Amino acid sequence: MDKKLSFIHLSDLHISTKDKFDRATVIDALWKDIKKYRDAGINPDFIAFSGDITHGGLTEEYDLASTEFFDPLLEVTALTKDRLFIVPGNHDCNWSITTKLKDPLPNISTEKDIQELLEDVDARATYLLPLANYNHWKESYLGSFQSITPSHFSESYTVKNGNLVVRVIGLNSELPHEKVVLFRIGF
Repeated sequence: MDKKLSFIHLSDLHISTKDKFDRATVIDALWKDIKKYRDAGINPDFIAFSGDITHGGLTEEYDLASTEFFDPLLEVTALTKDRLFIVPGNHDCNWSITTKLKDPLPNISTEKDIQELLEDVDARATYLLPLANYNHWKESYLGSFQSITPSHFSESYTVKNGNLVVRVIGLNSELPHEKVVLFRIGF
């Protein structure tokens, strides 16, 4: 018997405490669409959110995203937090942190330069400072239990649906300021 898997892929919420945009119109339409699919018997097995939760990577933006978006999203999908997989985008970084530092990163022109940066504990910590609010929010909102390979650069999750096993791999490729979510399905 063929097993089917369904998931919801979302991105680019760009939530901000300073904007005047009425998110409710768009978000309510999303909830209605999800309910329509669920009423038709199509229930998602997981949710992949591929970046740009916030506009500026601020703590208060993450708090707002939790209450106005992720909590209702989990409620309308009837999924638990262990079925929500998130990878950060460039807007999930608080870039104002690094603008206060003088040249926090060395000039990188080769793969060897990148390797040396990532192996240097102090340089890596400086590089990851803009993601501090994101990492704190994700840890407190989702917990660290769901990541098989915890890292600032990639995470791996397993979703099972009967005999079907899906590996969800989220790659944080903030070095080039892009986001990627890869799905590899295996049995």
